[in-house]
Amino acid sequence: PDTAPPFAAQLSSSPLSMNGRLAREFGRLLCQMWSNDHEFCQPRELKSLIGQKRPEFSGFQQQDAQELLIFLLDGLHEDVNRAPYPRPTTAEVESSGRPEDVVAREAWAGHLQRNDSRIVELFQFQIRSEVECPVCANISVTFDPIMYLSLPVPKPPHCVSLTVMPLAYPREPMQKLDVVVPKSATFAELEQQLWAQLRRSADELHSCFVFADVWSDRVSKTFLSRQRISEIQHCDSVHAIEVRLPRDLPAGAARSFVPVLFRRAAKSSYSSLNYDRCAPPRILCISGEATNAEVHQQVTAFASELVTLCGADAPQAAGPPDEEAQPPERVTVGQLVHVYSNATLSWEKDGMVVQALEKSEIDENGNQRPPGSAKVVYNGGHKCKWLEPGHLATYLRAAPPATTGAGAPPAAQEEALEIVTQLDMYSGIRGEP
Repeated sequence: PDTAPPFAAQLSSSPLSMNGRLAREFGRLLCQMWSNDHEFCQPRELKSLIGQKRPEFSGFQQQDAQELLIFLLDGLHEDVNRAPYPRPTTAEVESSGRPEDVVAREAWAGHLQRNDSRIVELFQFQIRSEVECPVCANISVTFDPIMYLSLPVPKPPHCVSLTVMPLAYPREPMQKLDVVVPKSATFAELEQQLWAQLRRSADELHSCFVFADVWSDRVSKTFLSRQRISEIQHCDSVHAIEVRLPRDLPAGAARSFVPVLFRRAAKSSYSSLNYDRCAPPRILCISGEATNAEVHQQVTAFASELVTLCGADAPQAAGPPDEEAQPPERVTVGQLVHVYSNATLSWEKDGMVVQALEKSEIDENGNQRPPGSAKVVYNGGHKCKWLEPGHLATYLRAAPPATTGAGAPPAAQEEALEIVTQLDMYSGIRGEP
């Protein structure tokens, strides 16, 4: 501006000041900012002046904004300090039993003898300090001037974002919850907090929550109860899956949590078999000593429970329209069967049992086959597969006798069997037990 600023008459020339240069440059910057004549302002000169007194602000490194603000207020105060230099000496004001308002006014008057500026009027205040002597129990109250009060910024509570899958899913929908727990907490403590937030108890349905990272409808990893919440990565999608606990499992017995994936068979353009995951995964609790057959039985029971839960009819096997019969306990060599081919997604009707095991044996691929297993060839004898007893008991049903024709073995008294794949579920269990 052309006219001198109002504070020009108050500029100080004391050695503690910058001879008014900081106040003038700061005033010039404010005028530029409020003139509406500039799209942007560059405080280059102000930054240079500050760097002369504080070299750490002369560069372009990141610095503490609070320290810059403190220096700027102190510097502006000294540039416009109306108190004479050298500053008069004032005695410390003590309460000595007097009223605190009287002591405060006296202390503030002594402070103004040394510090008198517009900055003091706008920004400075008093803080009350009380000190008690542990020996004589004397209490001293003082009022000290202060321009800034540093307060800690409270950190927001640590939350864990969960996708909660109830035991009755899909009848009950999944829900997203933010559970407040410290980072040092374990997943066992997270489970307790989750039960409390849901206003439920684990004893209601004899269940527990298993925490897992679920990606693309697949369990990527599970978190143990003793693991810390801090082990969750920022990219993890944590699901809390409610799992029913077996009531016949003794307390403290070893148990395992087995992920179950839901897949739908799809035929690709190359006539090969593809599986598309079609539903969120679930988790089953099994005994640590369970065999494959027991796991298979539990998965089958879970599938039936899930169908009932969805309110659907039990899935029926696709096959010949004749009357169903119970599958035989054992198959015999030469018996004709209908075999479902995973490669062509169709039923091969020329299957035949070529080997039936009476005892456990090792097959041509080095795999141990239990008693009752059967080897079946189909597709004109070009393909074969092994059927284990568990599959025979669960997925096979009697079919009408195959018609005798050219190249086909006689089937006068034999019944054909058909593999029925009702629900493709993969438990991830390998080996015995």
